Amino acid sequence: MDETISKGTRKEVLGKLRRRYQKAGLEHRMKLIDQAVELLGYHRKSAIRERHTFWTRDTSH
Repeated sequence: MDETISKGTRKEVLGKLRRRYQKAGLEHRMKLIDQAVELLGYHRKSAIRERHTFWTRDTSH
């Protein structure tokens, strides 16, 4: 992935992944982590850490 992805775009992608992650089963959640790795250029472990800090938190309020 292009390493110059903007913060706004990254936040938008993470928001969409968060919504999908909350509704997904275990197998689909693993695929969402793989997508984060590919789209955002994360290492897998970083995507898992990000999942704990951002994906599971409700940021709508």
